[in-house]
Amino acid sequence: MKIGYFEKTHSPTHSPMVAVPKLTEYPPCETLRRVRTEKGLTQVQLSILLIQSGHRVESRYISGFESGHRQPWPAARRAIASVLEMSEADLFPEV
Repeated sequence: MKIGYFEKTHSPTHSPMVAVPKLTEYPPCETLRRVRTEKGLTQVQLSILLIQSGHRVESRYISGFESGHRQPWPAARRAIASVLEMSEADLFPEV
């Protein structure tokens, strides 16, 4: 596991808000990031294309997939692969 971003949590023995490292267990989707940028798309632009095609995959989820903070669910993988015109296996070899 790797240490990802910090989240603030309440701790009764410390100050009300304490920064605690949040562990992530997912590999980053580096192929998704590479293909998206090669096609000249931002995360927001990809999200708009996904929403226009009937799939609700917001840019915050795309960011999470690329960074490894979120595991892309099967429907999201299929939708992203379809919009980027790639096979799901080629686009998400990490999953």
